[in-house]
Amino acid sequence: MNSILLILLTHVITAVATIAIANNAVRKILSCIACTISLASSINILIILQTEKIISYSVGGWDTLGIVLVADYLTATMLILGSIVSLIVSVFSWYGAPRVYHERYFYSFFHFMTFAVLGSFLAGDLFNLYVMFEVMLISSFALMIIGGEKTHYRGAIHYMIINLVASAIFISSAALFYSYMGTLNMAEIAHRISLLEDKTIILAPSVMLMTAFALKSGLVPFHFWLPASYVHLLSVNGGLHAGLLTKVGVYALIRSFSLFFYDLGPFLFDYLMVISVASMVVGVIGALSSFSIRRILSFHIISQIGYKTLALSIFSTSAIAAAIFYTCYHMLTKTNLFLICGVIEKKYGTDDLSKIGGALKWSTMLAITFIISGLALGGIPPLPGFFAKFLVIKAALSEDLLFPAFAAIAVGMFSLFSMIKIWAEAFLKEKPEETQLITIKPREKFALIGSTMVMASLVLAMGLGSGPLYKHCKKVAVQLKTPTEYISHIRGGR
Repeated sequence: MNSILLILLTHVITAVATIAIANNAVRKILSCIACTISLASSINILIILQTEKIISYSVGGWDTLGIVLVADYLTATMLILGSIVSLIVSVFSWYGAPRVYHERYFYSFFHFMTFAVLGSFLAGDLFNLYVMFEVMLISSFALMIIGGEKTHYRGAIHYMIINLVASAIFISSAALFYSYMGTLNMAEIAHRISLLEDKTIILAPSVMLMTAFALKSGLVPFHFWLPASYVHLLSVNGGLHAGLLTKVGVYALIRSFSLFFYDLGPFLFDYLMVISVASMVVGVIGALSSFSIRRILSFHIISQIGYKTLALSIFSTSAIAAAIFYTCYHMLTKTNLFLICGVIEKKYGTDDLSKIGGALKWSTMLAITFIISGLALGGIPPLPGFFAKFLVIKAALSEDLLFPAFAAIAVGMFSLFSMIKIWAEAFLKEKPEETQLITIKPREKFALIGSTMVMASLVLAMGLGSGPLYKHCKKVAVQLKTPTEYISHIRGGR
């Protein structure tokens, strides 16, 4: 079976099967098998791309008139990372998600959401991308409220409202693109834009589309929903949302800029650069002022996305490679930090740093996994966060963008301070006397901490293998900077 189709069908079938099957143990096993198949298929796509460069699947054989699923180097990279995140979270959820989650079809919504995320990476037209965004919105909202607690509803309402606004802007923009271009296929839109003498006519829908993606990504000034929502998430959900959801918005920005935004003049790039720097600064300030682990991590999502979109706004080959490199490391690192938060919260009953302490004595391995992931986020060599930040700063300096480069350096230093705060409060200080520890069974502890260890090992491997990883990211960037191959493949030589 076509690997592209296999990825999507696997998650849809698993989502439906976990509704029909009542046994939780079987659900857990099916979920892990599905994520493993998805990962293997994603790796197979990357192998195929080494010779074919671009592959696609036209649903129903309708070519550019119907649903077209497309995979290039960027898509394959995101599919692999997304599948890794979903697999690790699936294993973690065995004991990291309360029993009520399993009883209320956690795995069904989990796989519908993963289907939509991976489908967004494969979407070759704006309407299909919009549909995937909506499936992702509905399933992620269900995951947010599945616990049935008031705090979950509060966060979910913030999330739903702002994302419905983003969806309305997105579909309005798509309608305008269709009225001007006569198509929603992204490759065809890119081709027809290149033929326009006056490109200003599509500037308005382009700004609207970019705004919708910025809302999905959590960029300033559209960031306020993210900490308001994610701070109420159970950490198994936080790991999934932090690792995947906002990255879809970043992916959509990268895809749009590489195909058709780049041809519309400097306005969009300058706009993106301004909100990127603002996001970096606002995010790290929010993290510094917080004393809840989840809240700190939520604000850091905003800050770290700013790095990626700053690199994208520079739009040189090396800058795009930096954005891809940053996305690769951040998806794994941020997921792992949320999972580590989940382990701490399961042991202490809270993520409030003032009520936590002595985690180093309880689990040395958990402390090691936090050091790897926390220092990676803070940008300490030889971990991948250092190389990611270095590449972004280097790209900014190569274009004489001194203020963005300085902001990136300063934000990196403050990010490290936030991780040191968590380390000092949660791991080094003694446990407060009033805090009662919760007993965790050995097999539960093994599964939970083992999941974070696997993810930390991948983060460490990214740092030690940063040379080959950057070489791959550079290949992705070269393909994105020369979209003619993508366009001609979809258009079939027309």
